[in-house]
Amino acid sequence: RHQTLVIMIKKLIKFVVALFAPSATKAFITEQKAGEIASNFLADMSKTMKADSMKAMGDTWFAPTISWEWSGPQVGEGTPADLVKEFDSTWGSMVGSFSPGKPMVILDSVAKSVMMVFDLVIDINASGKAPTCLMDNKPVAFTLTFDDDMKVTKWDGFWDPNEPTMVECIGKLQGEL
Repeated sequence: RHQTLVIMIKKLIKFVVALFAPSATKAFITEQKAGEIASNFLADMSKTMKADSMKAMGDTWFAPTISWEWSGPQVGEGTPADLVKEFDSTWGSMVGSFSPGKPMVILDSVAKSVMMVFDLVIDINASGKAPTCLMDNKPVAFTLTFDDDMKVTKWDGFWDPNEPTMVECIGKLQGEL
């Protein structure tokens, strides 16, 4: 009787372990590819600020439906054109340059997400229409979630919206325009 109980407990433990064990499914990308994605995305953000429009980035990166949730809060969902319009009328109209540091990249291969954490310098100068005002070397995190076609379906952005130099620069910008 004792032996039967031990066997049943072992089977139960194996069942529970198997039930909660990570899936052995193939990762949607490698860690190396996640690093390339992060570097390319940040490079395209820098180009976006120089171009004064996120349209090219939207065409390249975004799925037909995308949601975004950025610190502030700035939250939405819609087409790439909706995100481009919102971005261009907010951050895109305020920031003249976007200079990220080398990102630390975290891959969640189950959720199909890539997180990048990086220091950032931005010039909040109304795309060159106001004097330079730098928010300098503050940490930022972006998480991109992808569909099976490697298009972004969700873009999360995290930073401190009350960071003093950013608040000061935005205040100066509002006074300038």
